Amino acid sequence: MSPGGGTAGCVPANRLSEDGRHLVLLVEDGGAPKSMWIDIPAGFSKLLVDPVYNWRFTSEPEPATYDRQISIPRGKGLGGSTLINGMIWVRGQARDVGQWAQKGAPAAMARPSITMPERQIWAPTRWQWLTRR
Repeated sequence: MSPGGGTAGCVPANRLSEDGRHLVLLVEDGGAPKSMWIDIPAGFSKLLVDPVYNWRFTSEPEPATYDRQISIPRGKGLGGSTLINGMIWVRGQARDVGQWAQKGAPAAMARPSITMPERQIWAPTRWQWLTRR
């Protein structure tokens, strides 16, 4: 049994079931993601205050913040907190890859991870990526 339909639940569930020898029950209290705001990068500001998609946890009053409670957004639904993130991507710099190589990391391994999103385009059907050559 894997609790939660976010990354923390789905990744282990996938790994446990990928060879076909094991059955995994994934338990998620939230529902399927249906809000139009999920696919819009700026939509996270709407989702952060929506109790359908956010558990709306808060901290205890924090003395260092004059007893203010701090919001702790946690996603509710298939996708977990990924549902309510800002979908922001920052491209790595060539200098970073060079520095990683100097420290012993194979630059050839890092470069595809950095440039792959630049070759991706959103396909007409939902949740489908196409790769440009």
